[in-house]
Amino acid sequence: MELAPQARLEQAYDTEAMRHINKDKNPYTADKVIAYTFEDPVLHHDAIIAPGAVFRSKGDWYHLSYQCSTGPRHVEVQSLNYKIGDKIPRAAWEKYNLYN
Repeated sequence: MELAPQARLEQAYDTEAMRHINKDKNPYTADKVIAYTFEDPVLHHDAIIAPGAVFRSKGDWYHLSYQCSTGPRHVEVQSLNYKIGDKIPRAAWEKYNLYN
């Protein structure tokens, strides 16, 4: 609760997105989510829309877009919708500050 509301909101999503990606039927094992790699997220009072997010799985990065809403304390995630996109070529990692 010591984090700023925006940081709490992004952190709540990161955890929830990794949980969903890892439990859903897909070949991914997410260990990192970044909401702002390709485009800044749009923040609302209790929600975030991140069309330019990424996640890392098994050492590779993938495009990700998501919408997430939380309760007023920005801790409990109430809804999450996400879409996994294409793998990001390693040649582009440096440009977007992605890492192993």
